[in-house]
Amino acid sequence: MPLDEAAVRAAAAQLRSAGVAAVAVCFVHAYRYDAHEKRAGEILRQELPGMRFPAMSRCLHINALRAAAADVS
Repeated sequence: MPLDEAAVRAAAAQLRSAGVAAVAVCFVHAYRYDAHEKRAGEILRQELPGMRFPAMSRCLHINALRAAAADVS
């Protein structure tokens, strides 16, 4: 199923109107397929310049790498 980019842009407009200062991008199964989460983050960066957008799939990958490094040590 393709990402509904228009819906992401509409959500960005609502967030901007609400004066939101930060957004966490978190898609349910991004640990397996993170393309939609990454694309949503790209769109939000375009629509809401200067706002931070941590992507949960990226955080999960970083934590997995840390765990793997701890097992090796």
